[in-house]
Amino acid sequence: MKIFNLIVFILLSATLCENSLAKIDPNTYLFEGLEYAQDGQFKKAKKSFDKLLTNKNYSEYVKSYLGTLQDVKNQTLNKKAVMYFFEGIYFSLNTRHKDSIKSFSKAININPKNAMLLNNRGGAYMNIGKFKLAEADFNSAINFEPNNAKAYYNRGLVNYFKSKTQLAVKDFNKAILYNPNFSTAYNYRGMIHEKLKKYSLAENDYKKATETNKDFFDAYNNLGNIKSTMGHDLAALVYFTKAIELNLNDSKYYYNRGRSLLQLKQYKKAIVDFSSAIKINPLNINAYYNRAICYRFIKQNIKAITDFNKVLELNPRDGEAYDNRASTYYLHIKDKIKGCADYEKACELGYCKNYNIIVRDKLCKF
Repeated sequence: MKIFNLIVFILLSATLCENSLAKIDPNTYLFEGLEYAQDGQFKKAKKSFDKLLTNKNYSEYVKSYLGTLQDVKNQTLNKKAVMYFFEGIYFSLNTRHKDSIKSFSKAININPKNAMLLNNRGGAYMNIGKFKLAEADFNSAINFEPNNAKAYYNRGLVNYFKSKTQLAVKDFNKAILYNPNFSTAYNYRGMIHEKLKKYSLAENDYKKATETNKDFFDAYNNLGNIKSTMGHDLAALVYFTKAIELNLNDSKYYYNRGRSLLQLKQYKKAIVDFSSAIKINPLNINAYYNRAICYRFIKQNIKAITDFNKVLELNPRDGEAYDNRASTYYLHIKDKIKGCADYEKACELGYCKNYNIIVRDKLCKF
């Protein structure tokens, strides 16, 4: 469960920003700032964070860090507590979550009623699966700041991962109430609506997520999935393409667009997308399977067999893949021996419809 990239203090995927930071990895400035901050060198930390304000992948986070530095200046947060806070952030970004909890706890001991500190420790607890402790921190944050949108959002995540969908929706509603531009809250609420098959509500939430964050590639992908589920694959292509434009390195976006192209019978284009998905993730079993189907439609049956072979290499108990490989051998390549063997194997794994037909019509010798 990839909680690491969901909670409020975790950095989004580090994409190099060609037009604003030249060839320097933005993480250089980020970790430089964090190291300065945890050492109490706040002016130097501010200079490092300032360099990331124009980078869309970092700006939201460094703005919050700069706000925390300003709290020290305004004497609303203890200097030592802030040093522990940035130490906790540093540990979190290096996936040292237990160490981050220790640092956040030290900060909370100094400033026990600070919602921001409680939010971050709760997030760290989520990262190691300690949901009760996480929820307790988020409850405390809400108690101290009843209009804290992030605390409601984070508690909503706890309820979401515990499959308490109604409670999660209530928390996401609160988060959106106190922050109408909370794009990730819209996205998660949309995911719940989608699971409940409330597709119109889900679509509205995903659209709101993209309106409040124009670069929210997962929300565009989710919009594409909703459109595809509703049978509007041509419209889905627009959203999948937007997701790909914003993030070229996610296998599932290419796979999803390929799936819609398959539904639209644009088999050659679908093959290109499935191939891109496989290049990014060579273990994407569904991409191999659907590419095999496309190859069969355009009568490239040997390539179809190769992909079905890969599917069965990755999952030797995939009865559906055996059944489709059987049909490819039997009906298209005219290799009845291999086809019959695969039909029999498919039935052993629960896919017996075609096997029963060939047994009934005595098309194979077993």
